[in-house]
Parts: sequence; C-alpha cells; structure tokens
Amino acid sequence: MVNDNWTIDEIRITVLAYIEMLKLELKGEKFKKSEFNRNIRNSGVDRTKGSIEYRMENISAVFDSIGLPIIKGYLPAKNIGKKVTNEIIQILNEVDIFTNLFSPTTNEIELDKDTEIIRKLNNDNIPIGIKKPDKKKQEVILFARDPKVKAYVLKRANGICELCKEKGPFQDKNGNWFLEVHHLISMVLGGEDTIMNTVAICPNCHRELHYGIEAENKMNYLKIYLDKIYKQN
Repeated sequence: MVNDNWTIDEIRITVLAYIEMLKLELKGEKFKKSEFNRNIRNSGVDRTKGSIEYRMENISAVFDSIGLPIIKGYLPAKNIGKKVTNEIIQILNEVDIFTNLFSPTTNEIELDKDTEIIRKLNNDNIPIGIKKPDKKKQEVILFARDPKVKAYVLKRANGICELCKEKGPFQDKNGNWFLEVHHLISMVLGGEDTIMNTVAICPNCHRELHYGIEAENKMNYLKIYLDKIYKQN
C-alpha cells in the first residue's frame, strides 16, 4: 500500500515538472499535461494520476501565495498543509528558478513585484548582480510646478513634518530643515498644484504614503488636517 505522505523526492520531481510546464506556458509553447503526469510516474513517483494532479494544484497554491505565476488549469488547492508548503518553497530555493523566472528590468512596478516574491522565498543565495546594467531611454512626463506654492507649503510646515510632527531629518545647504512636498492627489491623476493639495513631510513619511500599509489612513488624516487649516481662515 502506498504511503499517503509524499517524500521530499516525490515532491521535488513534481515541482520540477511543474516549473518546466510553467516555462513552456510563459513562452507560449504547447504541451500536454498528461505526458508530464506520465513522466512523473515513470520517474519513481508511485502515485495515481489523480494524486499527481492534486499535487500540481498544491504547487499552484504555493506559487500563488507568494506571487509567482501559475499554470492555467491548475487552480490553487485549498487547505494546503504548512509542511508541504515549506517543502515546496525549499525545493524552489534549490532549483534555478531565479534565472528562469526573474530577469533584470527597467520597469519599477515589475522590479518591486519580483523583489517581494523573492523575499517571500527567503532565499539566502548571494546574487551576482549586474556589473554593466543595460540602459533604456524613455519619455518622462514632467508637470510644471509653481515655486510660490512649494515655498508657501514649506513655510507653513516650518521644518516640522506635517504628518509625524517631527523635525526634518537634517538641514539642507541653505540651513533649512529638509522636508519634501507631496501632492495628496497626484498630478498624474489630475491633482492640483495648490496649497490645498500639498503637504510638507519628511522622507520617511513620504515613502510611507507611497508604499506603507497605513498609507490610505494617513492620506485621509492629511486631508482632514488641511481642511481644518483652511476652513478656519
């Protein structure tokens, strides 16, 4: 009778097959899942066809949970055990999945997405990096900014971050406590360059408004803060 618990070798063979299918799918090349299933069983995995199909859905669940692409047709299985999840991630760290799925990019959104996936994999391998990075020339949209608005907002803050209420982290070359001016509604999205749509904040708070888990709540706080200032005047 076959043991219900899969060995790490059985899972490894199945994960490697999954990766091979995924690579083909990402390249737009056709393949037959049934052939891969048969090859897995011929490679020492003494499991039924259905059992292997379900394991593929387990693998999809782990891939999906860390942001990796998954094979169409293998929907993520629910209730995957922690032990199996850790074993699949262990195998991903053993194989050259980084070369296969992660490439250098000039796209900041793609870079951040891939970075977060790799962090979740918790891989300790030291990357070689790029000694001579490729360059890409692209058009950048620049908006006209009113220096009077920026000066007014910085004067309003008087060197104190309008979000965390702490003094700027350092003094600039002109002796001013350094703050950055942030538009609550981005000009890319139609926001105005006015004193009612801009705040002076420290670099840490500025980054948090762009990337922090509490960004929306803090943006709402700043909107209320500005409303109070200008309703009183």
